[in-house]
Amino acid sequence: IFVSHAKEDCGARARLMKLQMEQRGRHRVFLDSDDLRNLDTLLDTVKDHVDHVVVLLTRATLHRPWCAAEIVMALRANKRITAVWTQSFQPLKDEELDNPASLLDGGPAMLAEYGISCSDVVDSYKRLFSSTTRTIKVQVDLPTNVRFEDVVGQVLGDEAKDPRKVSSPDLKGSCGMLVISSDPTDEEATAAALILEAKLRDDFMELSNAGICCMTHRQQDLLSLRDLMAQSRAIVILLSAHSLQSVVQLTAILEAMEQREENAVPATIPVNLPGFTFPDDHYYANVLPKIWRSNTEWAETRIRSFFKHIAVGFDTRAADMFLNLQAKHVMSLVPLRFDLSMSSSRKSGVALPGENFEDTSTCKGSSAWAQQSGIVLPGEVFEDKIDDNSVCKGSSWASQRFDHI
Repeated sequence: IFVSHAKEDCGARARLMKLQMEQRGRHRVFLDSDDLRNLDTLLDTVKDHVDHVVVLLTRATLHRPWCAAEIVMALRANKRITAVWTQSFQPLKDEELDNPASLLDGGPAMLAEYGISCSDVVDSYKRLFSSTTRTIKVQVDLPTNVRFEDVVGQVLGDEAKDPRKVSSPDLKGSCGMLVISSDPTDEEATAAALILEAKLRDDFMELSNAGICCMTHRQQDLLSLRDLMAQSRAIVILLSAHSLQSVVQLTAILEAMEQREENAVPATIPVNLPGFTFPDDHYYANVLPKIWRSNTEWAETRIRSFFKHIAVGFDTRAADMFLNLQAKHVMSLVPLRFDLSMSSSRKSGVALPGENFEDTSTCKGSSAWAQQSGIVLPGEVFEDKIDDNSVCKGSSWASQRFDHI
C-alpha cells in the first residue's frame, strides 16, 4: 500500500495510518518520507511495487506536484485507489480544473520531464472523484483517536464504525504514569501523540509498569486530568498550532508548573510539533485572558515559566528513523527514579476557568463549567443549541463556530 499525502498538513495522520496498517500485519506500507528520495524512485514504486494507492485528501493534497504525479501514475498503471476525505478537504471547483496551469504549487513544469501534462493531471483528478473510485470520509462524530482506526479498518475492508456505539474510556490511571497531552481538537496533534506513545511504550515499560496515559484515548474530564497529572512521573506536552488556545492543553501546562513549584516533580517535557509558534506579548495581553478568564496573571506567570524549558522537536514530516531518535530524546528526559509514596499524596493545585479557588466543590467537573460558559469541551456529548433551528454536538458544533469566524 502506498499512502499519497501532503506531508505539510497531514504527515502525522499518514504515518499513523502506516503504523496501524502494519500492526495489523497484512501489508507493507510506503510513505515517501521513509522510502523514497526523488520523483523517479517514487513513481517507479507506485507503478511497480504497490497494489493499492490510498490518497489522503486534505486542503493541500491536490495542489502538490508530487501528489498529482502519484495519482496520475496510479491511474495509468490501473492500481486500486481509495480516496480518503478528511475534514479539511474541499473538492476542486470547475474554474480550478479549467485553469490547470495555476492548480499546482510551483506550476506544472516539474512534472513535464516525467511525461505528465496539465491535461493528465486534470483527467486523473476527474477520475479520482468519479463513481469508479472508492471513497472513505473521515467520521468526525467519532472520538478523534478512533477516527484513524476506523479509516484504516475501512481501507483494509472492515465495516465503518457506528459513532453511536463508540465512546472513549473514562480517565483512569495509576500513580507514576507517563502522561501525554495534546490538543484534542487537532487531528495532526492527536496522530502525533499516538505515534509518540507507540514509540515510547516499550522503553517506558522497562522503567515502570504504571503505563502511559495518552490523553487522546480518554474523556476530557479536566478535574480527573489534573489530578492524574499531579501524581504522574512525567508529563509530555505536545505543542501544536492551537495548543495555547486549548483549555485541555493549558490545564496540562499549568498543572505541571504548579506541581514543579511545590514538589519539583513531575518532569515536564515540552515537545514541539510542526506549526507551533511561541506566544508573544499579544497572546498574553489579548488571547489568554479570554481563555483563562480567572487568575490570568497567575496563569501567565506559569506559562512563561513553562517556556523556559528546552523543548524537544518531533517532526512528523520526517523519516521514521529521525522520529525514533526524537522519541529516544523524549524518553531520556523521563526520570529514572520516582518516589511512589510521595507522589500518591500530591493533589492538584490548578483552579479551572470559572472554578472557585476557595471552594472547589462549586465546580464538580468540566461539564458544569462548560454549561455555565456555553462551551462544549472535547469528549462531551451534551447538546447545545446553536440557533433556533439547529442542534449540534462536539466537533460539528466547533466546526460551525470556526466557519463563522
